[in-house]
Amino acid sequence: MSALKANRDAIGAWIKVSVGGYTLVRQVMSTRSYLSQSELPVTIGLGNASKPDAVEILWPSGIRQQVESVLVDQPMTIAETR
Repeated sequence: MSALKANRDAIGAWIKVSVGGYTLVRQVMSTRSYLSQSELPVTIGLGNASKPDAVEILWPSGIRQQVESVLVDQPMTIAETR
């Protein structure tokens, strides 16, 4: 059984969402500044679009993963590919 190189909460992962000619990028972070805390789930608004054109994750291990089946308006958990 091989261990994943990334951490369990995906701290440091980058999420790139393409929608309507725009590319939105967010990073999973537990904090933003001194004595602050951020929620780990990443929320990305799609505006008037019913779904994103593409979703890609760059994991801290360096793996790039395309997300094919994206759920909209509900939480989604994505695991790093091995």
